[in-house]
Amino acid sequence: MPKAKTTKAKRTTTVRGTQYEYTVVFEPAEEGGYVVTVPALPGLHTEGDTFEEAQTMAADAIRCYIEGCLLGC
Repeated sequence: MPKAKTTKAKRTTTVRGTQYEYTVVFEPAEEGGYVVTVPALPGLHTEGDTFEEAQTMAADAIRCYIEGCLLGC
């Protein structure tokens, strides 16, 4: 079985007036959908049943991660 392609996309997120840009990696999951990681943000993983849902989940996860860092957690 050929290996599925990994899709990389740039994601720009604005949190409290500051704009951040990250590379987001979308990998097809064996059970369907996509697993999402952001290499620059350790421990950030999310998923979605469709590519569009995975994109939405990635944007939300990045925002929450950055807001958590700004709050000192």
